[in-house]
Amino acid sequence: GWNDDDFVSIYLDSYPDPVYSGHLNAGDEIEGRSERYDWACLVDGSYSVVSNMSTELEETFEFRDESNVLAFEFRESGYKEFSLNGGFVHGHPTPSPTISSGPTKNPTPAPTVTPEFLLYYTSADKTLGQYNLRTGSYKDLLMGDDYFDGDLAVDSTNHFLFFSSTSRGQITKVDLTTEDFIGVMSDTSAVPMGVAVDPSSET
Repeated sequence: GWNDDDFVSIYLDSYPDPVYSGHLNAGDEIEGRSERYDWACLVDGSYSVVSNMSTELEETFEFRDESNVLAFEFRESGYKEFSLNGGFVHGHPTPSPTISSGPTKNPTPAPTVTPEFLLYYTSADKTLGQYNLRTGSYKDLLMGDDYFDGDLAVDSTNHFLFFSSTSRGQITKVDLTTEDFIGVMSDTSAVPMGVAVDPSSET
């Protein structure tokens, strides 16, 4: 049984007065035990329960939903928050989380590999060569008589090289990636001199 000062009160959030208060009175007995059942009609919402129970007596307060399923109980004085939704008891929602710090920026990309610095040249109208300024190494791409007696232009955007031969009437394209040589023009009656490139059109 409860002492006269023992009670349980249920509060709806933001309301100062309890929507239910329970107390075991003298004569409240069920099957010879000091028990009492109360039904309370509570609207959906957030609630808090305050229990003031004696530690000298064996006392228990049970809270059940509308299906008579035990939601929680008190065996001593305490405080609990819960929510009701459609007659079912749920844990009281926690406050919105706080962000301790803003998200970090995306990591900077890894440094790129230092590109090659290549110089292309012709020698004695017979040799098309490549010189690597970073390594100091030479490489012959093509050799032949009177091939390179005209002009030379490099399209570094698309990795092409163009050269002309006035004596042969030719303009040739070199794919610097595959080192393939592709004839662009061959006309012995023409005398191609200067060569210019437009990287956006690969010519």
